[in-house]
Amino acid sequence: MFDAMRRPMAALLAAAVPLLHAAERAPGAAIAPVYALAENTLVEAAGVQAHTASFFAYDGSGWSASRDGDRIGPPRPLKWYSRSDGRFCTHAPERSYREADCRVVAVDGDRASWTGEDGRAGTGQVLAGDAWNLEQRWLQRPVRALAGRDAVEALIGRTFVVAVLGDDRPSGTESGAYRFEPGGRGQMLVPDPGNSADRIAGASLRSFRWTFTPERGLCIGVEERSPEQGDCRSVRLTGDRMAWRMSNGGGAYGRVLAGDPRRLSAPAREAARRLRARLVGQTLVVRHRDRPERERGIRLLPDGEGRVALRGAGSAGTVRPLQWLLRDDLGLLCLSDVPASVRRLEFTANECFGVEADGDILRLQPRSGTALTGRILAGNAWDL
Repeated sequence: MFDAMRRPMAALLAAAVPLLHAAERAPGAAIAPVYALAENTLVEAAGVQAHTASFFAYDGSGWSASRDGDRIGPPRPLKWYSRSDGRFCTHAPERSYREADCRVVAVDGDRASWTGEDGRAGTGQVLAGDAWNLEQRWLQRPVRALAGRDAVEALIGRTFVVAVLGDDRPSGTESGAYRFEPGGRGQMLVPDPGNSADRIAGASLRSFRWTFTPERGLCIGVEERSPEQGDCRSVRLTGDRMAWRMSNGGGAYGRVLAGDPRRLSAPAREAARRLRARLVGQTLVVRHRDRPERERGIRLLPDGEGRVALRGAGSAGTVRPLQWLLRDDLGLLCLSDVPASVRRLEFTANECFGVEADGDILRLQPRSGTALTGRILAGNAWDL
């Protein structure tokens, strides 16, 4: 029940995450509390001198703790998500969702108010970041926090991967990516708005320019727009998590990864182009993992369809249809024998392989286990 109610909201949030050129307005009323609370701390009174604070990480996790006078109790993990009707829900990770976990929340500046399922109302204060240091108290180690110019300098040479707020699924959560290069240049992945299952699979790549000023924050201009004409946001890093907030209430959230893991730079794009040209239209022959006397031939056609057949001892060599996706940004080749009449929008992690080609040698690395090696034959060598 919990997943069934949460995932439609995840798709809605994916559409609401503004990616500079696509949305320059505050999110709708039902979404606004999510942006106000994500990567921030909500403090509510629990008595004369007692308070409870909850920190909400962007990925649907977080921590809460109670304070009585000067003493802060040990932090407790929590899970949170937002419903399309505007209710904001929190619960302990070890139990499932309940209706009583939800309340209608409104945020105005740093003041929050809410009404619970039982009709009782309350008020609290929103503090920037992890104001009570709940994460590092839980981890029992320091967590580096950077803001402003320090945060922007830490972004140079790294990649900010935008995520869907509150969506903690291990796959399908990315909603864009930005690589920041020295000299105020960068590249971004613009998600495919027509593919809610995997918005990055059909993403397009655009260049941008960026600048930073203490008054306006980190500003980005896409295509012909200068950074000063583009979108400006405050930026804060907590560990590898990033909050990039717009002044009108929206924002983008995600993780900052070292280097160019989404292959946005020009050399990485050229390497991806060469790999795609090496694989598409050719015949890939891979030895069967469990039956080494058998080989599997795979032909990738340009439209995402293909053919596959098994040859060797005891195999009939029947040719079957195939669907495939080459994720240039991740260096993954995803394969499925689902009929072409059922177009795949999303491939599971077990259907995707890390792929490398060195001359005629092919290497496929599954999610776990030993890599598969094979060879690349020119054209339709197996008459598939």
